[in-house]
Amino acid sequence: MKFNNKKLSFGIAYVGLIVFCSLIGIQFNIGNFFSNNFSDTTYAIPLYLFLYLSCTFPVDILVGKKLNKAKDNSVKRIIVYNSGFLLFFLSCSYFLLIVFHKKSYLLMILYSILIQIVILMIQGLLPRLIFHTSRSKYKANEIVELKNSPDYLTMNIVRFFFKTQIIVPKIWLQEKRENYLFHIERFIFSIRERTNLSVILTSVAVNSLLSCVLFNIIINHYQEPIEQLINFSFLSNLTSFVCILILPKLSQQGILNTDTKMKALNKSYFEENLGIFEQHQDKNITREKVIESIFYPVPSVNSRINNTKKFAVGLPNISRITIFLFSSNLSIIFKGVHGNAGKPENWIFPPSE
Repeated sequence: MKFNNKKLSFGIAYVGLIVFCSLIGIQFNIGNFFSNNFSDTTYAIPLYLFLYLSCTFPVDILVGKKLNKAKDNSVKRIIVYNSGFLLFFLSCSYFLLIVFHKKSYLLMILYSILIQIVILMIQGLLPRLIFHTSRSKYKANEIVELKNSPDYLTMNIVRFFFKTQIIVPKIWLQEKRENYLFHIERFIFSIRERTNLSVILTSVAVNSLLSCVLFNIIINHYQEPIEQLINFSFLSNLTSFVCILILPKLSQQGILNTDTKMKALNKSYFEENLGIFEQHQDKNITREKVIESIFYPVPSVNSRINNTKKFAVGLPNISRITIFLFSSNLSIIFKGVHGNAGKPENWIFPPSE
């Protein structure tokens, strides 16, 4: 296998670092060290989470500098986003401590579902807080144009309570109106057919089930609250890593199924838009099959153009959404996986393609 893609290589190294540190943390029971030396959770948990996120902070800066355009590279933004996740993880931690104390599987399920919903609500709220935006309607769908988004950001669907929005990054505002609207049609189709909703519900269900499995391991192997929480975060990283290896196939099949419908709508615009998208991403028109099947939730341009198959089961982008929502369990794999390394906006808005 030839790893000739810089973004993929950095992503593998980033995820490898998190997995390695998590394995070391479990093997040497770092949670027990914190529990013995900082019995008060008021100090122990913030200190641990600060160190936990700090482990990847230098890598965020390095990878951002290596991969991003100069205008999209910002140490300040990396600091702000990491600080935001520190506050979010602190909030989650104190809820998790209550769940561990009660040793209730029902509470674990409720926590997992509710926090994942909160994550989706935050995601739906943030575009207007982070970016300069303008709003419009197209075929009864709310469109939010992001006037100052980085070039690596993709079109996406976000939700805030019962409101569904399509966010459009700056790069698509610079293209021909016909290409812009054709790409929006893809997301309208996903909303109308409830494909995106199916992916989200599946991700929430899978994550809730996995949370209960991890919860069972934690309460049966560790006794102290701080020790339980820290080892829970390590196990969550390892679980996310397994998801990276298992879920891309489902994601690819879902994307190819949607591609079939878009080709039928207008094959010429479909191929043009793949070229536009790829200019701002990997710049890989084709990939080695083994590499693509393992590491990429989105097929290469050639694979998408040449595909003629219809798949019985496909959930577009399920791998990225599942791993993103697993941050509810303090996992940080989402920061480095699938092209997210060094791209802080992608941590909150996982690439849709």
